[in-house]
Parts: sequence; C-alpha cells; structure tokens
Amino acid sequence: MIGRKLSFKEKISLIVLKRNIRKNYKNTLKIQPILTNDCFTMYLKNGEVLEVKLLQITPTEVKYQRCNKPGDPEIIISKSDIFSIKDKAGEVIYSSRNEDWKRGEKPDTRKVEGLSLASGILGIGSLTIGLFIWPLGMAAGITGLILGLISLKGYRNNREARGQGWAITGIVAGGLWSILGILILLSLVNWL
Repeated sequence: MIGRKLSFKEKISLIVLKRNIRKNYKNTLKIQPILTNDCFTMYLKNGEVLEVKLLQITPTEVKYQRCNKPGDPEIIISKSDIFSIKDKAGEVIYSSRNEDWKRGEKPDTRKVEGLSLASGILGIGSLTIGLFIWPLGMAAGITGLILGLISLKGYRNNREARGQGWAITGIVAGGLWSILGILILLSLVNWL
C-alpha cells in the first residue's frame, strides 16, 4: 500500500501522535545543568532566603551548594519547597506560581466574599445611577458603604477570604456619593 493517501481520521491520529512524542521528548530534556559559578537567591516557602550556586534543575528537584560555604556538600531540595529563584539582576528564573499555572491550578483558590463584592458593585452603581436619579444613587451609596464596612470587619477574623478591594471600592464610592447626595439634599432644602 505504498503511495496511498491518508484518510482524515488517520491524519488527525498522526498529528496527535506527533504532539505526544514531542511533549514526552521535551519532558525528558527538562533536566537543566547550570554551568555558571554565579550565586542565585533562593526563596523558600518557609521564609528562608539562601544564597546558592545552582548545579541542576530537574522537573521535580533543584540541586545546589551554598555560596558562602565552598566545601559544602551538594544539597537536593524539592521544587514544592521553593517559592522562587532569582539571579543577581533580580530576574526570576524559577517561580512556584508558574509551575501552578502549568499544572492548570490556580495559585489563589480563596473565594471572594459576597458582601464585599455587593459593596463594590453598589458603590460603583451609586456613582453611575446617582448621576441620573440621585435619591436612588444615595440609597445605593449608603448600602454599599455599610456593606463595605461590615465585610472589612469580617476580614480581620477570616484571613482566608478575598475581595478586600471590592469592599474598599464600595466604601469609597458609596461614601463619596452619600456625601454628594447629602449636599444635594441640603442645597434643595435651602433652595425651597
């Protein structure tokens, strides 16, 4: 059967096979020996900062020696214990955040608190709605301000929650329109 054209199904299978071969070949080449004598700064997840001479970076481990100890043995550390590695210029050569994204994981899995999100939306809404219907904008602004203050108070107790920016946006925008609404109300009362 020499010279036969491939069917559409066979062409797709061939493309998938080639991709898998390339992917597996690249994974085998990920062991990177480091050929410089430069010192790198390694930041560990436990808070330690080390000055190290990198010897090898593999997909799961980093082999290094400490810079200030020339007779020091080679040390192997798991990449899961490393936060990042930077060179002398401060350029990041390894970051655990990049590895999380490669695996399809989100580095920050905390959920945005509902009160703070509602506060931010009401605060921004108060500025936009208040330009056309100021009493409705003032009500949304006061509600956004109150919800923002409640949710910020909750963040002191719950460090796992996210969304403080939304709460602060609700407080600022809601408070701004509340003050403007009160000034408009006072000017209307004085005008009448």
